[in-house]
Amino acid sequence: MATTIHLTLLALVWIAVVTSAVLWTKFLYRCSRGSAHPSDLFPAERRRRPFWTLADFLVAFGALLIGLLILTSVFTQQGWMEPAVKPSQADEGAVPSLQSLVAGIAANSLAGIFAVIVTMLWLSLLNPKAIRQLGLVPQGKDILLGLRAALWILPPVGLISLVVSLLIPYEHPVLDTLAQSPSVVLFAGMFVGTAIVAPFVEEFMFRVILQGGLEGIADGPKPDATATIESPVGEAYLDVAEPTNVIADAYRPPREILTQSAELTNTASSTWAPTHYWPMVVTSIVFASMHYGQGAAPIPLFVLSLGLGYLYRQTGRITAPLVVHMVLNTITLCAEFTRILAGSLG
Repeated sequence: MATTIHLTLLALVWIAVVTSAVLWTKFLYRCSRGSAHPSDLFPAERRRRPFWTLADFLVAFGALLIGLLILTSVFTQQGWMEPAVKPSQADEGAVPSLQSLVAGIAANSLAGIFAVIVTMLWLSLLNPKAIRQLGLVPQGKDILLGLRAALWILPPVGLISLVVSLLIPYEHPVLDTLAQSPSVVLFAGMFVGTAIVAPFVEEFMFRVILQGGLEGIADGPKPDATATIESPVGEAYLDVAEPTNVIADAYRPPREILTQSAELTNTASSTWAPTHYWPMVVTSIVFASMHYGQGAAPIPLFVLSLGLGYLYRQTGRITAPLVVHMVLNTITLCAEFTRILAGSLG
């Protein structure tokens, strides 16, 4: 059964790879002939400029570290996790116990959830509409957009991962333990922590808070919402934020013109789309570096982060990159578990 599932997953992956190659070839050919533009793949959507900054990412990251430190200490005192040892004292080739790994996954997941809650509460104090402006409220098209984007992004990332893994083997203590003693309990814990919680926490912290904050910095200071506009009659500047009703205003433009001008000014100050690409590059560098120590994993993860960052840049919402991230982790975890299980049964 495990062998059948594993072979089915591999077949689906290779079908996706071939389909993605055809799509990329056709799209790049259209771009070379001028009938398409790279931005046509995922058109940019306008939204409100991020009100959060790089300092808010430090709040989120600090909350994550504090939560992880507290949970690790509690779990170790309860005997659920093995005490941390220095690299010089660790036995080469030794892997943590099953209980310790499950507790470690739980600690990381709970710490991530704690960091998200703390950050959202903090930002809600700064802006009551923080949840919507953070792009956490999905739209109906976002899930389908994420699935479509997965077909464009994941196969190239998978091929890069395959190539670099031939040069530098992928290393992960959880997978090492899973290979030595396949366990449904460990797989279930890994699935919840790796395929559900981790993608949301990482996309929230890196894509929304870090990249979104950098995008606000990249485009400079916010425009003044109360800026004055030139009168259509060319004689004065009108402050559309504070129209008056005195008799002297009879010589000003009609109320309809004032209303239309105010709406245009408010729209210009409240709708925005990023114009720079370096925030997603910086975010991808940070994201990849957080996976240091897992062999060559930072290389394909950097490319993956560029794709996820571009999705967030174009939509301003977390849903599409989150769907891609969850699809990747789910397929990877299921394929690895069924491979190990098939090998142990065979």
